Amino acid sequence: MVSKFTPPDRLTDNYQPTRESKTEQAYHNRAVGRLNAFLTETNCDWDLHQTRLLTWLESYRETVSVPAWRQNRAALAWYMESVEGEEALANQIRAIKTDECSEATRTSANKKKSLGTDEWTELSTALLASHERHLEQFGTEEGSVPMATLCFLSATETTGMRPSEWWGTVMEMESDETEPGVVLDTIVLTVKNGKASNGRANGQNRTLRLRGLTEEKKLALLRHYRSVKQLSSEADFERYQKSCTSCMTYTTSKLWPTRKRKPSLYSGRHQVSANLKKDRVPLDVLAAIMGHATDRTATEHYGRRKYGRGNESMIEADPDDVSRVRQVAGERTAPDFPGRIGAGSNGPKMG
Repeated sequence: MVSKFTPPDRLTDNYQPTRESKTEQAYHNRAVGRLNAFLTETNCDWDLHQTRLLTWLESYRETVSVPAWRQNRAALAWYMESVEGEEALANQIRAIKTDECSEATRTSANKKKSLGTDEWTELSTALLASHERHLEQFGTEEGSVPMATLCFLSATETTGMRPSEWWGTVMEMESDETEPGVVLDTIVLTVKNGKASNGRANGQNRTLRLRGLTEEKKLALLRHYRSVKQLSSEADFERYQKSCTSCMTYTTSKLWPTRKRKPSLYSGRHQVSANLKKDRVPLDVLAAIMGHATDRTATEHYGRRKYGRGNESMIEADPDDVSRVRQVAGERTAPDFPGRIGAGSNGPKMG
C-alpha cells in the first residue's frame, strides 16, 4: 500500500530553523513537495521505484525554468544525501542537466540586471516626491518608506551586497592620512555571506572597504545602516525589506508601466558587478566582493560590462577573501590596472 511521504522527525513538529538552517528547511520543504507530487502522479514510492523517479524528474524539468530546476535539483540531492544509502541517487539527480528546461517565467526574469544613470535619476526623483507627500500628510522622517527605499537602493548600489545581507552586517570607520594634511575616510563592512549555508558563498563572512564615496552616497549608506540597526529582530528586518521591495515595485510600475523588465533592489547589486567588470577587475577579486565561492558566478549571472560605469564606490576586497575564491572560469587580468580594483590610476591597490 502506498502512503503519503512523511518527512524525518528532525524537521517536523515544533522545529524552529536558525538563520543558517533556513536553507535546509527550504530544501526539505521543496524536496518533500516534489516527492509527494511524484507519489500522487505515479502511485509509486520513490525509494522502491528510483528509475521511474529519475524519468519523472526529467519530464518535470521540461516544465520549469533553469533557476527553478536548479533549486529543485539541489533540494532533492541534498535530501537524498540525508537518507542513508542514497548517495548514488543524489548524484544521479545532480546529473540531470538544465538544457531541456522551459523558458523562464519567474518574477526575477522581469527584474533588470543593471541600473542606468537615467533610471536612477527618475527613480530617486519619484521616491523623493513620495517622501515629500508622506511628510505633507504629517508622516515622520523615520516612518517614510519611500526614503527608506531610496537609501536601501543607494546602499545596495554602493556596496553590491545582497539586500538580505544587511541584517547582521557590522560597519566601522577608518581614517588614513594618505599624505600630509590629506585624510581619507574608509567605511569597512563585515558582511555575513548570504549563501554560506549551502556552499555557494566565499566563507561565512566577507569584508568590504569603501573609499572616496560622494557625500550623497555616504549619507544614504549611513542612514540605511542606522535604520537596519534600529530593528530589534531579523523578522522585523524581513518586514522592512518587504516594505521597501513593495515600494520599489509600485514606483517602477508607475514610472515604466509597459516595460517587461524593471529595476529592483537587487538591480543595485547587478550594477556594482557591471561597474567592476567595466574596470576590468580580476575575476577572483570580483567574486570576493560579491561573496561568491567561485570566479564563474558573477561572469555568468550578473550585470554585464557594457552597462558598467567603473568602480564608483572604490570597493576594495579583503586579500583573505580573494585567496579563498575557487578559480574555475580561467584567469582574466586587468591589463590597464594589474592588481588594482579602483577606477583609473588612482584606484586603491590590493594587498
